[in-house]
Amino acid sequence: MEWADLQRALKGQRGRLISEAFSFDGPVRGWWTEDDVVAVSPYAEDPEALVWYDDRDPFSEWIYLTYTNPSTGKALLLSEQCLAELELRRSKSASGEFPIPLVKTRSRRDWGKVPPTPQGS
Repeated sequence: MEWADLQRALKGQRGRLISEAFSFDGPVRGWWTEDDVVAVSPYAEDPEALVWYDDRDPFSEWIYLTYTNPSTGKALLLSEQCLAELELRRSKSASGEFPIPLVKTRSRRDWGKVPPTPQGS
């Protein structure tokens, strides 16, 4: 997704940003989707509770299968320019927040192999 397209989404306060971290220290890929990811998720989402040593993180696995899978995901990968502009806007905002909601997830290449089971099932 290019900056001009993301700007239109930001002006309309539409969608959700997805921050996909490949490790605790990065790198990070950014994604955008029109969906309210937290509202449609079958999992409780707590970005601060990501457990990096655990082999399975059901919420991140679901994000991968639904949104960030390069072949089948619904989210659009943000360009480097988008990431730079978003970070600039976040750093200049009084609250230190991104202009639209952000959800954090972690990336694993093998998550697409086994469908996750929602909590409580």
